[in-house]
Amino acid sequence: MRYKERKFYISVIFLAIILSAGIFLKFKNAETERKINIARNTLRDLINNRDAVNIMAEYLSLSKKRIEEGRNKSINGELEKIADELSAKKNLKKINFLSKKKDGLYNREDYEIKIEGIDVNTLTNFLYKLKTANLFIKISGFNFSISFENPSLLNASIVISYIY
Repeated sequence: MRYKERKFYISVIFLAIILSAGIFLKFKNAETERKINIARNTLRDLINNRDAVNIMAEYLSLSKKRIEEGRNKSINGELEKIADELSAKKNLKKINFLSKKKDGLYNREDYEIKIEGIDVNTLTNFLYKLKTANLFIKISGFNFSISFENPSLLNASIVISYIY
């Protein structure tokens, strides 16, 4: 009987080892499947967002190009050139330098532009040309009022940040 008892205990231990190994492998497999699913979801997100990432990369590249092109340009000269193109040079009254800061690799200068006696269409075209010029400019403040001399014309004050 001792032999049968030993055989029984060995069988039970052997079954317990096999069962433990099976449970361990099942949990390891479930963990691996979970990691694979996370990787698949990440890949799907990357594929779905590829166009947006490409657009952002192109925008950053164009922004960097505009900054590099604007490095050696005079902001006063460029603003006067834009106003001259629109036949509004006489309306460009002041370009006030406000401040200069170093932001990482780039410099930022803030200016206030005063425009007086300009019509709405010309002011809109001025703003458009300002934003699409080969300069990296951020319009950070904008105020306008009706001209006292002529109510159909506007006076404007524009605060810009010029990054180069």
